[in-house]
Amino acid sequence: MVRLILCSWFLTFASTLSAAPVPVSLEEVAGTWKLMREGKPYLIKGAGGSVKLDLLKQCGGNSIRTWGVDAKTKELLDTAHSHGLTVTVGIWLAHLNRGANYEDAELIERQTDEVRRAVEKYKDHPAVLAWGLGNEMEVGENGDTNVALWRHINDLAKLVKQIDPHH
Repeated sequence: MVRLILCSWFLTFASTLSAAPVPVSLEEVAGTWKLMREGKPYLIKGAGGSVKLDLLKQCGGNSIRTWGVDAKTKELLDTAHSHGLTVTVGIWLAHLNRGANYEDAELIERQTDEVRRAVEKYKDHPAVLAWGLGNEMEVGENGDTNVALWRHINDLAKLVKQIDPHH
């Protein structure tokens, strides 16, 4: 029993050591833009969520997206990777229709710190396909023209690319 536990721990630890980011880029190929993963075209056939990943794979899927980073993100990335799936890692951002004020310096600082920590923590995981900043945070009055919101999103995107040039 002890041997089984030690072997299991070693395999888990060793797979983490050998994990490296898989480069993803957008490239123009024959006049059209293609998503490239490890230098090969990558067509996303995916779903939103984090359950029944084995079923998604059986149905021909290759990717999932999430809406937020939490204590289960590492486990989800590992599980997705074990199924040969990629993950667009969503990072939740505050919604205008739930009271978010993108003129609030504390909100901007807090969200910037959360994005920085998430990207730094998971950027090298081989299951990461891309980062998804927010989800419908512009919903609400004048969300589509809220300059402060869109400036913040743009600043976050620049930060993500600076921290993680592979995704």
